[in-house]
Amino acid sequence: MKSGGAKETFTGKVLSGLGIGLLTSIIMGGLLMIGTFEVPELMVFDVMQRLAADPDEADRDILLLTIDQGSLEKVEKSMGHSYPWPRSLHALILGYIEKGIPRAVIFDLFFEGRSSGGEEEDRAEMDIEFAEAINESGRVVLGVKLRPGDPTPKSADAGKLLNSARLANKPWPGLEKFDRIDPLAHEICRARARFGFVNAVPEGDGIIRRTGLLANVDGNMVPSLGLAALMFDDLVEAGSAERDLKIAGNSIPIALDGRVWIRFHGPGGIEQGQGRTYEYLPIFNVLKSAIQAEQGIEPLLAPDVFKDKWVIVGSTASSAFDLRATPFSKESNFPGMEIHATILDNLLNNGFLTRLPRWVVLLLVIVACLIVGIGGRIIKSLLWGTITVLGGLAGYALISLAAFQAGVMVDLVAVAAAIFTTSACISYANFLRERRSKQHIRNIFQYYLDPSVVEQLIETPETLGLGGEARVCTVFFSDIVGFTSIAEKLTPHQLVEMMNRYLGEMTEIVIQHGGFLDKYIGDAIMAVFGAPADLPEHAQAACRAALESHQHLSKLNHEFTRLNIPQLKCGIGINTGSMVVGNVGSATRGNYTAMGDAVNLASRLEALNRSFKTRTIIGPETFEILRDQFVCRELDFIRVKGKLEPIRAYELVGESQNIDPQTLKLFEEFSQALSTYREGRWLEAKKLFECIHETYPQDGPTGVYVERCRAYAAEPPDQDWNGVFVMTKK
Repeated sequence: MKSGGAKETFTGKVLSGLGIGLLTSIIMGGLLMIGTFEVPELMVFDVMQRLAADPDEADRDILLLTIDQGSLEKVEKSMGHSYPWPRSLHALILGYIEKGIPRAVIFDLFFEGRSSGGEEEDRAEMDIEFAEAINESGRVVLGVKLRPGDPTPKSADAGKLLNSARLANKPWPGLEKFDRIDPLAHEICRARARFGFVNAVPEGDGIIRRTGLLANVDGNMVPSLGLAALMFDDLVEAGSAERDLKIAGNSIPIALDGRVWIRFHGPGGIEQGQGRTYEYLPIFNVLKSAIQAEQGIEPLLAPDVFKDKWVIVGSTASSAFDLRATPFSKESNFPGMEIHATILDNLLNNGFLTRLPRWVVLLLVIVACLIVGIGGRIIKSLLWGTITVLGGLAGYALISLAAFQAGVMVDLVAVAAAIFTTSACISYANFLRERRSKQHIRNIFQYYLDPSVVEQLIETPETLGLGGEARVCTVFFSDIVGFTSIAEKLTPHQLVEMMNRYLGEMTEIVIQHGGFLDKYIGDAIMAVFGAPADLPEHAQAACRAALESHQHLSKLNHEFTRLNIPQLKCGIGINTGSMVVGNVGSATRGNYTAMGDAVNLASRLEALNRSFKTRTIIGPETFEILRDQFVCRELDFIRVKGKLEPIRAYELVGESQNIDPQTLKLFEEFSQALSTYREGRWLEAKKLFECIHETYPQDGPTGVYVERCRAYAAEPPDQDWNGVFVMTKK
C-alpha cells in the first residue's frame, strides 16, 4: 500500500492538471457561449480602438461640411433664417460645391415635409429648386430612415423612394428587416439622387461599434448612406448569396445581419477650429462663398476645395441631437456625420474589422485552460507560476492588440478569464494558506487599530511604523452641546444607551463618507479625512458628513424623546491644512492619529459654535476648497485662543443646490451689516443687525453682533482695530 504522503509523480501532476483544465474549460466555455463576457469584451475592444487609432490614417479625400452652432447663429443673424433652413440655401450650397467637381455630395440630413420659410407656394418652389440642384449634380446621396413594421398605409412617395434606393439583387436571408422608408419631400423623392439609410443601432450599452451596410426593406435590398455613395463609380458588388458584398473587388467582412465592425481612426469632433480626425469646414463659409461668387466677389473658399472630395454635409450643433456614443466618446458627443465619414473611409480603404467566430474563441479557451492546468501543476514555485501566468496573459494581450491593428478582433477577456480561473484553481491551496495568515494578523490587531489601518498594515506593514508624514487633510471635530447638564438628568443605563446610539450612528456617517475615526474624547468625535488612505475631495467629504450628521441627529432625537432622553444638539468644527499623520506610540502599542495646528484649530472652531449658536463652523482653507459647491457664511475675523494669527471663520450651511432663497437673502443682508461693522460704524451696524434679528430671530450670529455692536458703541476698541475679535476662552 502506498503511503498517503508519497511524492506525486509527474504523470499524476499532468493528469490532475488536465482534469482541472477540462473542468474549467467546460465552465468557461459555457459562460462564453451564453454571452457572459460580451460586455467586458466590448469594453476591451474600445480600449484597443483608442490605442490603435491614428488620425493620420484617415482618408484625406473625405471632407465634412458641418452645420455647427456658429453657422446657425451667423445665418440667423445675416439672413434671418432659423434652423431648419429653407432648402433654397441647400440648393445654393450644393451648386457651389459642384463647381469644384467632388466625387459625391452626401447629405446626412433628412429633408422630410415641405421646406421651411415663406408661404406654402414658396416652400414648394424651394423644394423644386433643391431637387433641380440635385439633378444638375448627378452625384448626390440623401440620407433616409428605415422604419420597422407599421400598420399605417404606405405613401406613394415612400414607394417611389424605395424603388430609387433599392439594389437589383434580392436580399439574402438574415438581413435586418424593415417595413418601409420614411418619405422625403415630394419633389426630392423624385430627384435623380442616390438614397442610403442612416439607421444606427448601438450595442446594449448605447455605444455604436457596428453599422449596417445592407438592409431588407419590404423584400428589397437597400444600401447604407456610405455604400450608396460608392455606387456612382460602380464600386459596389452586392450579390444575393449570404455575405456577398465586394467594394472594388475586395470582400467586405459583413455579417449575416448586414452589419460590420467599424474601425475608428481618431477621437472625432472639432478642437480649436480643426477636425481632430477628418477635415471639417463650417457650412456658413461655403454659403458665404456661394453668395460672394454670385455677387462677383472673390469667394472666401474657392470651389477647388471640393475637387475629388467625398463631401459629407451634416450637423454638429447640439440642438440637432446628432451626437453619438462611440468607443472614443461614451458621453454622446461624437458627431453622427463623422460616424458616416468613418464608415465611408472603411469602405474606400477596406478598413472594417473582422471578429473571430465564436467557435474559434471557444477553441482558444479550451487550449488555454489545458495549458495552464497542466503547466500550473508541473511548475513548483508559486512565484514562477505567477510570473508564467502573468507573462502568458501579457503575451496574449499583445497578440490581441497586434491582431486588432491588423484588422482582426481577437477576444481577450474570455481567454484571459480562462487563464486566470484555471490558475486560481491550481493555486487554491496556497491562496487559502495566505488568507489564513492574513486573518491571523487581522485577529491580532483589529482590537486596537481601526479596520482601515489593519488592512493597510496587512498590505504594506512598513508604511505604519513609528513616526509620521506631513499631509494635507481635513479634520472633523464634533461635540454634544451641554453634555454635562444632560448627563446629570439621566440614569447610568440611559446615559450609556444614549452615547452608544449617538456615537455609533454618527461614526457610521463619518466612515461612510470616507473618514477615519481617530478617537472618542468623552462625548466628542475626532475624525480625519484624507488619511491614512488618500481621499481626493476630503474637505467636501467632511462637510457632507457634517451635514448628514445634523440631519440624522434630528431623526435620532425623535427616538430619544420616546425613551425619555433629552434632545441632543451637536457642534461641529472642520478645518483643512497640513498636519502630521502616522502611528504614534511605543514599539508595542500605537495609535494612528493626526497632530498639528490645523487639528487644534478644528477643535477651536467646534467650540466657537457655542458663541455663535451655530451648528458647523469651518476654517478658511476648507472654505476656499468648497466655496463653489457649498453655501457658507463668513462669521468673523477672529483670533482663537492659543493662536497668534487671526483667521476667518465660516458657517457651513449646505450644498448650493439645497439652499432656499430666504436663507440666501439673510446671508446677503448679514454680509452688508458685517461690512458696516468692520468699518467701525457701530450704531449703524447695530441697527442693521437688529433689523435682521427681527426678521430672523432664530439666527444666532445676528444676535451675537447686536450685542457686540452695542458694547463697541459704548466702549470702542483701539483706533488701530483691524476687525479682529479676540477669543479669550476655548
